[in-house]
Amino acid sequence: MRIFILLTPLLLLLSCQPAAPDLEEWIAEVMQRSGGPITPAPALPSPLQYSLPMPAPKDPFNPVRATPITLEYLGRIFIGDRVWAVIRSTEGQMHSLQVGDLAPYPAPLALIRISKNDIELATGGQTHRIERAPKTGRPLP
Repeated sequence: MRIFILLTPLLLLLSCQPAAPDLEEWIAEVMQRSGGPITPAPALPSPLQYSLPMPAPKDPFNPVRATPITLEYLGRIFIGDRVWAVIRSTEGQMHSLQVGDLAPYPAPLALIRISKNDIELATGGQTHRIERAPKTGRPLP
């Protein structure tokens, strides 16, 4: 045990040898190279502005109050055996939707029923009924 304790510092000194000659030569060669121009890092894209549809805050004193949906139901069109609802969005654009399609509205509204006089849209477990607009030009079937 005494011999090991005496030999430990000697072993440590012997293990601290200089680097291998070929490694030293390679380091010297790399250090003598002239450096080229550094290409600038690509510009980071500007942060995107996300606009998430947020439901209206609920009134704790009147839980049945709902925000009105501002879509306008103009009527329905039959193409073959398919029924399409014609609606006007808040921007004034006309859209045709089938049952299961999402309406062009900030909140996700799925069309669940089309009838002659109204349509039904569903979002977050709530159903919204929109009656047909009274003045749409000539009457639609």
